[in-house]
Amino acid sequence: MKNSKERILYIDCFSGISGDMFLGALLDTGINEKTFKSKLTKILPSNAKIKIWKEKKGNFTGKRFKIELSKKEEKARHLKDIKNLLDKSNLDEKIIKKSKKMFEELAEVEAEIHGTTKEKIHFHEIGAIDSIADIVGTVIALELLNIKKIYFSKINVGTGFTEIEHGRVPLPVPASSELLKRAEAPIYSSGINSELVTPTGALFIKHFAHSFARPEMKIENIGIGFGSKDFKKSPNFLRVFLGTGTKEYTKNEALIETNIDDMNPELFPSVEEKLLKAGALGVFRTAIQMKKGRGGFKLSIICERKDIDIFSDILFRETTTIGIRIHYIERKKLDRKVKKIKTKFGEAEVKLAYLEDELMNVAPEFKSCEKLAKKTGLPVKEIYDTVKEKANKLFKKN
Repeated sequence: MKNSKERILYIDCFSGISGDMFLGALLDTGINEKTFKSKLTKILPSNAKIKIWKEKKGNFTGKRFKIELSKKEEKARHLKDIKNLLDKSNLDEKIIKKSKKMFEELAEVEAEIHGTTKEKIHFHEIGAIDSIADIVGTVIALELLNIKKIYFSKINVGTGFTEIEHGRVPLPVPASSELLKRAEAPIYSSGINSELVTPTGALFIKHFAHSFARPEMKIENIGIGFGSKDFKKSPNFLRVFLGTGTKEYTKNEALIETNIDDMNPELFPSVEEKLLKAGALGVFRTAIQMKKGRGGFKLSIICERKDIDIFSDILFRETTTIGIRIHYIERKKLDRKVKKIKTKFGEAEVKLAYLEDELMNVAPEFKSCEKLAKKTGLPVKEIYDTVKEKANKLFKKN
């Protein structure tokens, strides 16, 4: 089995996220700037100049990224204009495909907000060359760093109002709000009266976020990207941690719980079966003592956060509960593989669990053992023990 370590990023969004801040932070982790510029130049007009420089603000040193144009742009681009730029760029197909996908979603979001089609949307700020460079440049940078997963902190979105092409709006602006919603991003405000999350920054969260928690990792480098704004009481930069992690990191999940003491216990199995069929990652029941000494059960469901409403609805419809508790959790799982082995009873499946390269556990698949028991007429226990013994000999290290 190959080593399961992979290159990951953790993004600390204590001061929000924008395109130039993210790209500046990535460049600060040690990307070869000559290689980066040679690739990004392919998408830029001849009058554009890439500027990357080291900057110090307060006690922190990081990088700034900026595109300078010899003459000001006046036009706003449509989605097809940006796609044409990408098609003519001669960039790697993977970079073009990813960049197009991001602009497609941005157009879809804007169209939904303004009640039109994505083909008719005029990209104003996002359609400017500097914003295109932020998005495509970030895709290029992540490819150069060979990043497999990106983890984000909770997102500080700021507070107040700002002026956009369509007038004065509350923060986060509509496009950023919709993208953060689609990303299921946990947001908060520290009270800074400014736009901390731009639509480009929200787009990165939507497309790159694997999870919203700090992962266990071995840090190789730390990058800091500065924004153009400065705040009196808080530093304004984005910090990224570059390092290696393992495949055992978990996704954002939820634990739904409810205590029940007034339902016929015979109903629980059918409810649990329905929850599992709906896609629950785990369902379990615990005997508990409730008020006035009454016996009851705590029903627990582990599910993906996006499915909370589905399982809440099942609980309210199928049980007597009138309230549930929701906890946001992170699970850590070993890397697992299912293998088929030959035994004297027939073919059986076994589950192998690995911690990086080390085999930690071998377990027969119970349903597979049940099938062999029905076929042979032998007890399931005998089949199970035989399969496990054979699997240990085949897979366990001496």
